[in-house]
Amino acid sequence: MTRFIYASTSSVYGLSDGPEVTDIGTWALGIGITIVVISSVIFMTVYLGLVRQAPLRASAVISVDKPMRLHEDVQCLNMRRAVFLDRDGVINRVVVRTGRPFPPASVRDVEFLPGAAEAIEALRRADFRIIVVTNQPDVATGLQRRETVEAIHARLRASFPIDDIKVCYHADQDGCPCRKPKPGLLFEAAAQWSLDLSQSVIVGDRWRDIEAGKAAGCKTILVRGGYAERQAERPDAVVASLLEASRVILSNGFTGVEVVT
Repeated sequence: MTRFIYASTSSVYGLSDGPEVTDIGTWALGIGITIVVISSVIFMTVYLGLVRQAPLRASAVISVDKPMRLHEDVQCLNMRRAVFLDRDGVINRVVVRTGRPFPPASVRDVEFLPGAAEAIEALRRADFRIIVVTNQPDVATGLQRRETVEAIHARLRASFPIDDIKVCYHADQDGCPCRKPKPGLLFEAAAQWSLDLSQSVIVGDRWRDIEAGKAAGCKTILVRGGYAERQAERPDAVVASLLEASRVILSNGFTGVEVVT
């Protein structure tokens, strides 16, 4: 009876004997295992893809104030702070005639102001980039030679831990974007040195310095010069010297970031 049922079943499916039925079972088992393996591979691929994307989604919200692409956020995290220093009247003494400041005429006339070295060294130790930004229009007007200005700057580099010196050799009538009070020198330095201008400071003794700093989004500190000219409007701090300015900068909270010295 049992043999008859088996034979009938085999006949229905076109099977001749028992071993062929066993082969079909093995084949079905193999198909099932293959399906399980493929499903597992698909699951792991999707899962790993989500895991890899998770840090990207997290980093995409680093910026709160404005939307930024991922590479912009990473670049922002790598940015440095800087202290921009005007040269004449901040680092070296100026010659005042009829209430107006003039730069030294030669290298031998350069006299560094008291406390300038101490201030720059302290700021450098606090991991600020030190960048001098100076207008030297006497080159454009023919009153000074460019070689003399460069010689003065060579002495500055030899005397202080300065990272860079940016110079505008134009006069007002040239209408260039780098002459303070325009912020071109600061923007150029920011691009070159990967600077965060919102966490940077400019120290100057004239209204041009303060206006340039504001236009670039920096904090501004005025060193009182008492010149008979247009006065700076609303600097963030007013001090008597670069040394005093450095102490203000290094005080917690002035740049919005705690400074450890």
